[in-house]
Amino acid sequence: MLAATPANEAPDILPHERSLVIEDVATKLHARAKELRGVPTEELERRLVRAQAAMEEQQIDFMLITTQEDFFYWTGIISRFWNSPTRPYYLVIPREGSRPLAVVPTIMTYILTSRTWLDAEHVRDWPAPVKEDDGVSLLGEVLCGVPQKFKRGGLMMGFESTIRMPVRDIDRLRATLAENSIEVVDASSVMRNLRLIKSGFEVARIRHACNIASSAFAALPASLDLLYQRKQVTNPEQPFVTEREMREEMRRLMFYFGADDTPYVMCQSGVNGYDNIILEPTDKVLQPGTVVVIDTGMCFEGYWCDFDRNFVVGGDHLLSEATKRAQDLVWQATEDGFQICEEHGTSSDVFRVMSRKMGQDPATNSTGRMGHGLGLHITESFSNNATDEEPLTPGVCMTLEPGMLVDPEGELMIVHEENLVITEDGAEWLSNRAPRRIPSILVAQAEALAPNLKSRL
Repeated sequence: MLAATPANEAPDILPHERSLVIEDVATKLHARAKELRGVPTEELERRLVRAQAAMEEQQIDFMLITTQEDFFYWTGIISRFWNSPTRPYYLVIPREGSRPLAVVPTIMTYILTSRTWLDAEHVRDWPAPVKEDDGVSLLGEVLCGVPQKFKRGGLMMGFESTIRMPVRDIDRLRATLAENSIEVVDASSVMRNLRLIKSGFEVARIRHACNIASSAFAALPASLDLLYQRKQVTNPEQPFVTEREMREEMRRLMFYFGADDTPYVMCQSGVNGYDNIILEPTDKVLQPGTVVVIDTGMCFEGYWCDFDRNFVVGGDHLLSEATKRAQDLVWQATEDGFQICEEHGTSSDVFRVMSRKMGQDPATNSTGRMGHGLGLHITESFSNNATDEEPLTPGVCMTLEPGMLVDPEGELMIVHEENLVITEDGAEWLSNRAPRRIPSILVAQAEALAPNLKSRL
């Protein structure tokens, strides 16, 4: 990965040399990406063995899969076609058998039988869309045909789960199962536990996503300087970089380094802090002393990274002492949270130790959580909060996300987020750790906007 220039230090390489370094990093990341593409049958088989053991224990004869992420988990197929609400796709995970069973529109049949581990005998189809019966009767036939030992079938009905089909069709399917004396139960805990513990195959892809974003963050300050220089030529009436342009530059860099998609890239800013970490950026110019946060969720081969970085326009000497203190406490809280992860504590242990480091009472802390699980969703179950108490066991991938108000009576905040994996002997950072001091960006822009600050920049 490309190492970031330390805060408030001049880069030790010239611009053209930095371009060569960035190009070399991109070449290596793209070469590694080629090694990581695709899901081998052996990985899918291991997942099915784990699932069937859990289903036997939970006395469930089948699980019905309807969402994009779970469909990918069982087939290795990624498609943008899920963005269309017109066609549903169904996958049945049987308690017995060597393969899942697919019930899909005919447009997906050849793809499944030619590019996944499913053969024609594992795929049933219909010419969707059909308003009167969009595959529901066919799906019911397949489900009722699964070997029934317990007469119980599982749908994803629990916390943070979704069933991607019309409610009317869910009701029709329930009625069909009831007519065949099959009880419908919640199987979301089975899928949750399967996806919670990542295999080495999965961790490698999350790590690569983190490497892409870390390299983009490291390249961003120099890239913003070049953007500012270009704008002076192309748009001299308004040459200054905005929030929106900074976000788009980050996106461009992630694609350059090999991102498959950047569905969630948030950028917010404010002098000495920002008042939210969820909204879209605006066209406001980045002023001296402005703290800019970019929170990036990007995908590689279906797996997400999710971490943020803070920057200050002009240099951290422009920040208030309160902002510097908040930055340092949040950085230290992240260190303390990581220590709990190394000790294989619980998600709530992480919440408590980070709260205390920032001077917050864990029992009354109004923050809902300070981090979460990570994988095929940008946020997966569990939460680093006061109640989850999720054991941090090897294979868990997660985020640490402490944040605090700069002024307890105000609205401005500083938030950090990092990604990590729990290992057999501790924990390992997946994101490239943020510097303790907020790095500087757009020093020349700050000088132009406030010439009186030039002597101090």
